[in-house]
Amino acid sequence: MENDDFKDFTIKIGSMEFKAHKFVLVARSPTFANIIKENVHAEYLNLLDISADIFQLSIKFKNDQLRQKSFEKIKKILDFIEIDDNLPFEPGKLEELIEIKKKEQMMRKIEENVRNDLIQQ
Repeated sequence: MENDDFKDFTIKIGSMEFKAHKFVLVARSPTFANIIKENVHAEYLNLLDISADIFQLSIKFKNDQLRQKSFEKIKKILDFIEIDDNLPFEPGKLEELIEIKKKEQMMRKIEENVRNDLIQQ
């Protein structure tokens, strides 16, 4: 993976470029496998919805470490999640917590609207 000699694919993120082996990308990522299969002759891919920093983090860490680091970033954004060491490895549980939070926020908005309507009357 470190040898640049036979790298045949480039991932472009903004002004940064990451050289890669197509076969390694295909073997390690179902997402890249689908993209490369659909664009078999492409020599590069522009990624628009990820920052170069996050992409470098994903190269640097093993899968479990990446999940943990990603979860830490998610947790900073979603401050309602209580720490559970297994949570980063249970995506379904994380999705469930996010849905609960969305419903709570929606109920608060409804309550606020009702309260405002009562005050105006």
